[in-house]
Amino acid sequence: MAVSKRIIMKQKIQELKEMGLSKTEIIRRFIEDNETPPSWPTVAKYYDMDETESSQESPFAKERAFDTEPYRATIMEILKRNSPDLKISSIYDVLEELYVDTRMVIQLPGNEQTLRNYVRWLRGTGQVPKPEKNGRIYEFVDDIPPGKQLIVDFGEQKIEDGITIHFMCMLLRFSKFLFVVVQDHKFNSAEACRGLYLCFKRIGGRVEVLVIDQDAVFIYEEKYGEIIETQTFSAFLKEQNLSLFVCRKADPESKGGIEKSVQFVKQNYFSARKLHTLQEVRTGIAAWQSRKNVRIERGTYQIPVEQLKVEQQVLQPLLPSLYAMVENDFIIYEVKDMPYVRYKANRYPVPRTYCFTSVKYKVINDVMHIYDIKTGDKIIQHEIDKRKGITVKAPELKKEPSDAWKAIATSLRVKYYSKSLDHFINGVCKEHVRYRYDQLKAIERFLDSRKPIEREFLEQVFAACCNQYAYSIAGLETIFTLMEKETHPSDLPLDPLGAKPLSGVKVQQRGLESYAKAFQKLSTEHEGGQR
Repeated sequence: MAVSKRIIMKQKIQELKEMGLSKTEIIRRFIEDNETPPSWPTVAKYYDMDETESSQESPFAKERAFDTEPYRATIMEILKRNSPDLKISSIYDVLEELYVDTRMVIQLPGNEQTLRNYVRWLRGTGQVPKPEKNGRIYEFVDDIPPGKQLIVDFGEQKIEDGITIHFMCMLLRFSKFLFVVVQDHKFNSAEACRGLYLCFKRIGGRVEVLVIDQDAVFIYEEKYGEIIETQTFSAFLKEQNLSLFVCRKADPESKGGIEKSVQFVKQNYFSARKLHTLQEVRTGIAAWQSRKNVRIERGTYQIPVEQLKVEQQVLQPLLPSLYAMVENDFIIYEVKDMPYVRYKANRYPVPRTYCFTSVKYKVINDVMHIYDIKTGDKIIQHEIDKRKGITVKAPELKKEPSDAWKAIATSLRVKYYSKSLDHFINGVCKEHVRYRYDQLKAIERFLDSRKPIEREFLEQVFAACCNQYAYSIAGLETIFTLMEKETHPSDLPLDPLGAKPLSGVKVQQRGLESYAKAFQKLSTEHEGGQR
């Protein structure tokens, strides 16, 4: 607005005020006189201004309200001392701190916009040097050939009742065709892969390269350009034969196209609508993107849906996917008393817990994916064997041997601990791998039946068993009985070696070799009796 028109407007408002008109009536008078009425804040400003103040006001008084001391000197000092990217709001905050908070003035002579205009005037007149521009230097990006790239990013938007809608934007780089998937929670890897496959079905084929940000949905870790994808996303890339282009972390300027798409969805769809439910959003956004894809795209001056027809001619054909939305693609299989799924004359294992239940499976690109029917969780996958009559082995599903014997071994150590006990237990476990529990349980029952047992005597028994490799319940019983009789000779008329015990005479202490010979003798007699 020219200066003369502004002065005339001020004078007219003052005159109408003197005539007794209210602010609303003044605006109505402007309309009746076929003049564009000023805004309500402008009418209120000049209505409340007295005539003396109005006549003395200069057209540039507001813009240069800070061009007085002490404001000018402070502003000049801050501008010269700080970096060029200094925020005007920060300068305004310093002025409030120096002059308003200390009660030197009641309020500053203008607002932040007034200060911003003043700083612009200082720089424009050369009183303060203009900041040097050292931003990133850009080059034109070569046109991407059709069918080459699909750029992907995620966004979120709050709607009515505090509900947060999460959406996934997919934009074809060549045709600018936009596809959006929405849901009421954050996307995980499987849901994102499902959204990508849904996009492929909509456009009628597959692109060669996915352009993505370093979202945790897709990328597990990145170290100096070395990308590690999440397990699910990596399987999807392999399944669909896709390449990957990952933008730099925390660098939005390298992926401006998709960032603009997320912003476009927020501003063009969500901002002007009052939405209350997820279903309302899904229905509305489907119709919205259909309308947007038939309008001229400002960057290319082309219609995306028309360009998509060109792009569809070079897209790679669709492949079957594990992430297809159709549940009927799965085959239900009843697992009986053997934990295997039969497929084309071959058997593929599942965990033993799925016996006498049903599972569902799908074969994609010669890989069988087996799922739990109730939870939908993936159980296991197998590569299809081209041979016939094969039972596929899965080492991770092999039945683990029972470890119940460990509790028995611990019980023996607590009740009958001696130096040689661990050696004896280890020997029993190695000699009787399949019957560790039975052997140790029998040994515990035998020792419990012979209580009380002197600790020194028990150590001699275990040592004798270890020396003679008698790692069994039978060997322990034989040696225990022999040594017990040797220790208490009155219980037998003759010892195993034929010596007559003499009453009142101390029994001769023999070495372990004698017990070994006795053990061998009894073993030989026992074998002969069996024959």
